[in-house]
Amino acid sequence: MKVFYISPTLYKTDRFFDTFTSTFISEGHQIVTDIKEADMVFFDLHCRYGSYDWMNLCYIIDHDLPLCVFDNWDYGAMAEYKWIGNNNWQGVMECVSTHDWANFLELVIKNNNKVFFFVRKMEKTEDYSYAKVFPIDWTMYPECDLPQVSKEELFNRPYDCCIIGTLSTARESLIDGILKDGRLKLKYESRDCTQRKLHTTWIDEHREAKMFIECCGGGMGSERPLQLFSVAPMLKNRNNQIYVNPFTDMVNCVEVDSSPSKKDIDKVIKTINDKDLLYEIYLNGINHIHTFYNEQWRAKYILETIKNN
Repeated sequence: MKVFYISPTLYKTDRFFDTFTSTFISEGHQIVTDIKEADMVFFDLHCRYGSYDWMNLCYIIDHDLPLCVFDNWDYGAMAEYKWIGNNNWQGVMECVSTHDWANFLELVIKNNNKVFFFVRKMEKTEDYSYAKVFPIDWTMYPECDLPQVSKEELFNRPYDCCIIGTLSTARESLIDGILKDGRLKLKYESRDCTQRKLHTTWIDEHREAKMFIECCGGGMGSERPLQLFSVAPMLKNRNNQIYVNPFTDMVNCVEVDSSPSKKDIDKVIKTINDKDLLYEIYLNGINHIHTFYNEQWRAKYILETIKNN
């Protein structure tokens, strides 16, 4: 396979296409810089506001080149939009007159059946059966793969759980449920997304708790598990997101409802009071991230998905 990458002319998604290259080459594929040499095109929607080189886009249409579209939009929860294919491609059609990506995709989906969509936040209740749509996610942040903490250090932290970030409906509900129950010692702080702390400070403050909280923000799942996995085990809310490799309750995370019940809180208390169980979940979480959320695994997953579909 000879792959040609297309990104908006003024934008580039960080830690994305450039992370595919070495694995693709090691698997016998090529990355080409001339679209006329390509037999597969990777197309990045990015933020959906950039312009594209229409000479390349027209070549794809004219030559019916197979296409992989990567959609990293924050769907779900408080997000304003549904997936672009929702309701007979309504999301595409609404943007055709103003956005290059929509104008291009409208032409492609009408005339080309060799299109794959890799979508970061697929929803369990969404209908994707009319297109080749597959989940994808970010990978762990290499700079966050920090030395593991000891069992004693983790167990003796002053707080039971911690969340620092912009509030959302789900996060407010989870925090409210924990506070009303009153048995867990919660460290939390609401921060506007425009007033974020230094990343190292944000990470270090989570070291004060036995568990970090992952809960739906503006979209569905956030990037917290990819940044805090080596700091503490994860307490997450059940959500509607489709994951390629989901976490498993009481194996590599602890999972509760966004409005946690007494039974949910009982489970968290049982975990944080059991030094061995807490540490086992912590180590399993690290292993899960290392195994399934690295750049090589994601690149091979993309190749296998294309090959098998």
